[in-house]
Amino acid sequence: MLRFLAALNIVGVLLAVAFVALCIVCGLYYISELVEEKTSQARRVILYTTWAVVAVHPLLGIFDGLSWTRLGFSLLCQAVYALHLSTFPFTNTEGFTFIATCVLVICNHFTWFLYFIDSHYPTTETVSFFVICVWLVPVLYLVSLNSNENQLPDMRK
Repeated sequence: MLRFLAALNIVGVLLAVAFVALCIVCGLYYISELVEEKTSQARRVILYTTWAVVAVHPLLGIFDGLSWTRLGFSLLCQAVYALHLSTFPFTNTEGFTFIATCVLVICNHFTWFLYFIDSHYPTTETVSFFVICVWLVPVLYLVSLNSNENQLPDMRK
């Protein structure tokens, strides 16, 4: 009986993970459709989200004692991400800004990953930090990458 329950548990967990993944994919698809339809509002949302994430960083240093060096690096990453707004929704995937953004997203993730491995913060706080301060703005830019495919051509390049 116990072996069957363990197998049933594994099947249940796999189904739950599949449903969560499906929900995330559906949500990202819906958001990308909204970005395609309303690029100017999407630009404002990305701008305000970037400012909110930037405002959170010093508060984390003051109240929670997170590493100021790492927070400074994350702020530098946010500044590089914000460079995309000058040409939004158009993105040159071969340009310096895009390549630097891709490299900085990975570096920022691993910088904080290594920090939280050595620190003893609860898992929920760590995941919340990663979602809001490390991944949120890059994911917004990632979702908006295809927003210029359905735009009418113009003279900018």
